[in-house]
Amino acid sequence: MLRIIERQFARRNLTNFQKAELALSYEKYESERAKERVKLTQFKKNDNSTAPQNFGESSEEAKEIKGEALELAAKRFGIGTETARRVKKVFESDDEELKKKARENKVSPGAAYKILTKKERRENYKKMKWLLN
Repeated sequence: MLRIIERQFARRNLTNFQKAELALSYEKYESERAKERVKLTQFKKNDNSTAPQNFGESSEEAKEIKGEALELAAKRFGIGTETARRVKKVFESDDEELKKKARENKVSPGAAYKILTKKERRENYKKMKWLLN
């Protein structure tokens, strides 16, 4: 899976939205690795009294890799963390037309995020207005 994502990234004609989508796919892999790193740094109870206890010291691998999974994925694919976060919000939305426009580079990731948040605010305002009446 990781190899497929990296091959797709090797294409030079990817838009920022497409790069962010690849980063979101990679985020799943990175979150699994984060769970493994957490296990390495957890307190361990040793039955052998001569063996030293692990007092939460992290391994060398865990020391060199720090950050949220989305942040690490964005860094790996050369996009900003904020761009990745915005694309994730658009990607998780139900607005297929907006996703299509963003994939075709007709709308930037930031503009797609603004359009989506405006729609959400309008819907929330309508709900609040209805509740107040």
